[in-house]
Amino acid sequence: MANSFDWNALDQKITATLMDNEELDRTKALTVVAVSAIMEIDIDEAIDAITDGGNDRGADALFIDDRDTRKDIHIFQTKCVGDFSKSKNHFPSSEIDKLASLVTDLTGHDSDALGSVNDLLKAKIADALEILKESNATITVHFVGNTAPLIDTEMKRIQTAFSRYKAIEFRMHDLDALSDFFIEKKTPALVREITVIDTNF
Repeated sequence: MANSFDWNALDQKITATLMDNEELDRTKALTVVAVSAIMEIDIDEAIDAITDGGNDRGADALFIDDRDTRKDIHIFQTKCVGDFSKSKNHFPSSEIDKLASLVTDLTGHDSDALGSVNDLLKAKIADALEILKESNATITVHFVGNTAPLIDTEMKRIQTAFSRYKAIEFRMHDLDALSDFFIEKKTPALVREITVIDTNF
């Protein structure tokens, strides 16, 4: 279970990102921090992945990973709370159906349904639709929150809804998981005696 050390490690990273990028709000800063850490890309690339805004269909960021011949589409939905006391709340399930609908339209190449999204997302979707023409294309949906995870029944519900698609995966990144990217792990000092015999070390 996440504790105040986990909260502080992640919150310091969010705060630093906000200070360096004044155009971001707190939720977008968490999105950027998470995308950068999870995808192992720099902050500028993560900012470029942002699609949050009106008509975003529940997608706060979309990143296409085409490194090393990969054809992987990563969609992020982020929920950010403002203080540690709220971090024990579960990731809200209210918008996962909206995001599930976006994934359905993507896999169905439904251009009409996808036409009403905001300009940031529209450009990303155009690229994603091209990627989905490839035989090795995949979609991974990331739920990101500085909170407790989605309740099990909600995660199972959305996984079951897409279980027939082998190339679609859903991942939960809660406070506990996200903090592992940033919390300093201190290795305990080991004190041992080593016995040597003559010149045999």
